[in-house]
Amino acid sequence: MTLKIDMSDLVEELKEAVREAIEELPNTQRQKEYFTTSEVREYAGGISNGTLAKWRKDGLKWIVIDGLRFYKREDVIEFMEAHRCM
Repeated sequence: MTLKIDMSDLVEELKEAVREAIEELPNTQRQKEYFTTSEVREYAGGISNGTLAKWRKDGLKWIVIDGLRFYKREDVIEFMEAHRCM
């Protein structure tokens, strides 16, 4: 017995399922505007606290609110892009 599957239909169904799942997420889980220190470290591939401290010395911007440090997503992306090697 042979089962024939139209892969293009399957791919489209999967894409639609992913779109629906993303739309059901709250805005805060889709794409946060600000990262905590641990979220920046994870986003950047698991860098250490020391590396993140060096990035701040090298110009990565941050804000402090009630003793908590936050990084704007856009600033993290810009910093990483500015340090991209060919």
